[in-house]
Amino acid sequence: MTKIIMQLDWFQALADVFKSDKLSKISKGIDFAITKHGIKSVYPKKELIFKAFELTPLTTIKAVMIGLEPTAETASGLLFESTHAPIDSMADQLIRVFKTYCKDYPNNFATDIMSGCTSQWAEGGVLMLNLSLTARDGQPLRHLLHWSFFTNKVLEVLKLSENSIAFIPFGRTPTEKVRELNLPSHHREFQFKEGMFLEVNKWLISVGREPIEW
Repeated sequence: MTKIIMQLDWFQALADVFKSDKLSKISKGIDFAITKHGIKSVYPKKELIFKAFELTPLTTIKAVMIGLEPTAETASGLLFESTHAPIDSMADQLIRVFKTYCKDYPNNFATDIMSGCTSQWAEGGVLMLNLSLTARDGQPLRHLLHWSFFTNKVLEVLKLSENSIAFIPFGRTPTEKVRELNLPSHHREFQFKEGMFLEVNKWLISVGREPIEW
């Protein structure tokens, strides 16, 4: 595995994962695919795989958005985000998120989300998580099972957090993952729908946390 850069609190919380040889096996599989099929056959780039854990310290998390896998060779390592994503080339899911966001915050047209960048959310306490941190071009969900040991642990760590966290799954499989957690009462699952961004912040305030600067 390429050098892993993430916040120290994540390294500590995921210590058991890093002691296993599973990450090494994934890395070897990625290297094999790239050697056989080319650099664009697996995305995101190896140095971007753990970007979500680099930008969002565990102790600052207010919400986690959960999707399936990166969706384009320009994937940045964050859920939905691309390294270059003009509005007319955004993934369908991001377009739906974008439209909902604009309805909730119609005056926020200067924010980076307008160009498909979700880093500002990540830096503001939203873990932008794919259940599969990598994807194989033309073979949807090929890597999902390989990454399950890692992302299952991430979700369990979030469940055990004493800080109240909003869990926001996108799609059937992420929703099932959240339901399997049996979240304690100080956390809450939110469905993606119009008004969700406002609803999450209202709930965060009600449990004594600062709202997210969407």
